[in-house]
Amino acid sequence: MAILAPNLREQDRREIFCSHGVTPLEALSISFTKAVECNSIEDHNGHLVGMFGVSQAKDTGVPWLLATDDLPKKANQRSFITQGKDWIKDIQSRYEQLSNRVHADNKISIRWLRSLGFSFDQEAIWGYRPSRFIRFYWNR
Repeated sequence: MAILAPNLREQDRREIFCSHGVTPLEALSISFTKAVECNSIEDHNGHLVGMFGVSQAKDTGVPWLLATDDLPKKANQRSFITQGKDWIKDIQSRYEQLSNRVHADNKISIRWLRSLGFSFDQEAIWGYRPSRFIRFYWNR
């Protein structure tokens, strides 16, 4: 986590601060601690480029992802997209609903979530530093 934290994407840093008011290292630590499942993402050279998982709020799975700018690079995209879709299918089999929020300016994440089949609510002001967030969700 100490390697990943200083290299998180700017949009993830902004989302972390606006939503919860914590540092990247705190966000990674909290996410890891609360996760029902947590995974790391390595690039083709074995370098850590992200961390993702699912936490639980009552009977809802809360998927999350924190990554560096290296994750969306072309060399990493194909395996991440394929494996990401497989992982989402797996957690969909375990939960009736998946839901979380994404900062409205985090266009890369919104596009990725849409490709995974998530639906979106309207933008709403939310968070520690009230900002434009969009709730994304999937229901069985």
